[in-house]
Order: sequence, then structure tokens, then C-alpha cells
Amino acid sequence: MTDIQKDFNAKLPAVQKIRDDMMVKREHMSHGQRALANELIYMVRVIENDGSAGVHNPEYFEMMFEKVAELKKAVAEYVEHAKVDDYEKFIMPKGHGDTVNIGHGNAQDAHAEEPAKEEHAEPAGPINSAELMANIEGLEVINLGEKYAPPNGSKPAVMFEHKMHAEKLECTNCHSDPEGGVLMVELPEEVKGTKNVFHDKLCIDCHKKKKVKKSCNTCHKK
Repeated sequence: MTDIQKDFNAKLPAVQKIRDDMMVKREHMSHGQRALANELIYMVRVIENDGSAGVHNPEYFEMMFEKVAELKKAVAEYVEHAKVDDYEKFIMPKGHGDTVNIGHGNAQDAHAEEPAKEEHAEPAGPINSAELMANIEGLEVINLGEKYAPPNGSKPAVMFEHKMHAEKLECTNCHSDPEGGVLMVELPEEVKGTKNVFHDKLCIDCHKKKKVKKSCNTCHKK
């Protein structure tokens, strides 16, 4: 075992404990805190799924460990009316150029923001529970290129409409453990081309069963 692997394995239990604590407390968090907590949980899942114990990309995983600590602190110190810049630097980009609008300022401004707060309080659809739908906050759209796809692929990486899918399908269609975000299939560290479990066993297989368009441009949008 290399020094890199020893360091990785020494740090992993600490971030797993942070993740587990977040999952217990998440139900009682504010919307903004939950979005940060969900991003932290997702990062720990990425760290856990690295089969090389950090050897393949030690700088990347060192950054991930540091980010988990930053997110833990951000959740603890989060104020619901924090400035947008302070909030956005921690959450995953939504992929559509939207700006998260968090009100701050005088009482009149606060009243003006009330409809936006109600937007986040929409009742969950009949398919998944409110608790599972709450897990998606902060991960409504996932840039799969940032997580799995190599750069300069032959097609644009998919911007996965996570919330839209969860409103129409049971989480167990894709996840063996929806609460923990664990997928039904084990993914390689890097997803290339179309001959892989991600493409065949999750996306295309589901599109066939649900009679959804299977053309490349349906998901790989320029």
C-alpha cells in the first residue's frame, strides 16, 4: 500500500462520519443547509467509489476531502438570508446559468421573496416520498460530464434532469439505496463511449422500457 493510499484510507472514515451525521440531521435543516448537505453527501459518495484509494488522482481527492470539511463548516454557519455569492460557491452548478435568488435586505424585500420560498415548498408528487424529494434539493440538475465523462468526448456530456426524472419515476428505478444515492449499477471511474453500464443499463434500457426517445440528441444536447 502506497503512502497516498494510507493517507486516503485514514481520512475516509472521518468524512464518512460527517456524511452519516448530515444524513441524520438533514430532515430538520433549512432549504439552503440541505442543499449544502446533499452536495457533501454526494462528494463522500464519489470518494468512496474510487477503487484506487486516491492513487489515480491524489490532488483531486485531496481537494475533495478539503471540500467536505468546508461544506461541513458552511452547513454549521449557514444563515438562510446569506448573500448569493457565499451560497453559490459551495453548491453544484445547475447547468442552466440560473442564479439562486436568496432574499436579504429590508422587511419589504423579505416580503417580496416569499413566493420564491413557497416554490421550494411544493408538495412532492405521488411517486416518491417528500423525504426522498427533499434529498434532491441542490442536485436538481447534475452535470454528468463533471463526474464521469472524459473531456473532449465525441458528444456533449449529459445535463441530467434529476428532479424531472424523480417527479415521473420511482427513485428505485436507478438507485438501490435512494436515501444514500447509491446507483443500481457499479460505475467505472471514467465513462467513455456508449458501451458501458451507465449508458446501457441505466439510460438506454430505461428509455426503451418507458418508450422515450433514444436518439443521441435527446440527452446529449449541444
